[in-house]
Amino acid sequence: MTELWQVIDTGDILQAEVQVAGMLALPGLNGADRAESERYVKALISTASSRSPRSYAAAFYRLLMSVGSPTVKKAASGALREATSLGGYPPGWVTEIGKPTPDKAWRRHDAFGDEEVIVATFSYGDKQHGVLVRVDSIVLPVAAAVGISPEPDRLVAAVGNVSDSPGDQFEEISLAQARALAEGPLTRAAQSGRGLTAASATFLPVARSHIRRLPGEGADPVAAFTAADRAAAVAEFLASPHGAQAGDPEVARFWAQALTGYSGRTDGEAPAQVGPRKIAAMLGHVASTFELTGAQLDGLATAVTAWATWAAEHQRLDEAATELIRATLAKSLGDFASAYDDPQSALARAYVSDLSGTAADIDVRDLAAAVTRRSVAIPLPGTRDAVPATTDVTDPAARAAVVEREFASCALDAGQTREDLIASATRVVEELWSGQPASTWDAARALLAEGRNRHDAIHALVQPSL
Repeated sequence: MTELWQVIDTGDILQAEVQVAGMLALPGLNGADRAESERYVKALISTASSRSPRSYAAAFYRLLMSVGSPTVKKAASGALREATSLGGYPPGWVTEIGKPTPDKAWRRHDAFGDEEVIVATFSYGDKQHGVLVRVDSIVLPVAAAVGISPEPDRLVAAVGNVSDSPGDQFEEISLAQARALAEGPLTRAAQSGRGLTAASATFLPVARSHIRRLPGEGADPVAAFTAADRAAAVAEFLASPHGAQAGDPEVARFWAQALTGYSGRTDGEAPAQVGPRKIAAMLGHVASTFELTGAQLDGLATAVTAWATWAAEHQRLDEAATELIRATLAKSLGDFASAYDDPQSALARAYVSDLSGTAADIDVRDLAAAVTRRSVAIPLPGTRDAVPATTDVTDPAARAAVVEREFASCALDAGQTREDLIASATRVVEELWSGQPASTWDAARALLAEGRNRHDAIHALVQPSL
């Protein structure tokens, strides 16, 4: 707080935003739950309330309202009203918080569609800064790194001079295009709360605030591909010389459907897009989604190698880029058996076994939506509160046992019994698992968007039944 008062005293808006964002990031970086995070924010607000002059506390509250979550904004807004009622008015510069003037934007992207870097420059008065967002598109476009620099020219030059893979391109883009490319990935990173370094977690809320200052209209339209487009790509592969070398026709069709479906599931990504990192993710997707027959396992290497080679040609990748895919593919194929047999993969397959089976033509977006919903009900392997790999999540009784263990020691509301809580939580979990009624999942998504974790969201959904 002492450092923050010094920054507020200078009136450096960007530094103040970053300082406060770093303070708010600490609970998440230390694994605090929602209740602990709220107590922490209350302690910050309480500490600031005794600061003299009161204008400093008022400035702090305005900063919290700019970079904080909805819960933080609400608490800070109340504190600001109290401070101003006592004569503590923030300095004039706080009206510019979160309102930098946009300047220019650039994009660097690889030939595979695996990753891109967006840089946008802004200014507060005569002070310029740059915002960097590195987007990883292997699963869904999500911000994997976020940075802010007070030296935007050096930042742009550094990004433009870095080439991590064959076919990298660097170009200036419109401000609207920069927003279209960066805003969604930043939102996903904020909602997941995972995978970011401490520095990126600190810069994330400031970057989101500034990227939203870019124009919302004028970006290039994003192509949307349908199930028919994916089916056409599969047919094109099977009719090609590579398809003729893919082994058993039905096995080749399965692998082509599974890989093409994964590669074309997001808007803006054409079916049959492949890269050195993406091919590993594609095979991981198959291992954690489909129960494979002996023939499909035996035909794996032949079919996947043929499809990947065809897909590289389909993308018009050069030989250096294609060779990079081949090198990665060899390792991924060698690792597939152990990945498929891993108990965690078997558990993950159970989340969609009633939907996928061995039918690779099912829309991957439907599967992903079901996994997202069900993982809120019962946490997936590798996530916080994950169930043991031996759990039969397909069995309602096993799911009920998971709920009972999770909520056995939770604090009870007035008039609520342990049996009431567990029964109500079990009902909510079953509604999330089945997707019926849809209103339960809609309400859960709204709670998660507020920043609640899945456990607290289920608690909140239990309340109406009391």
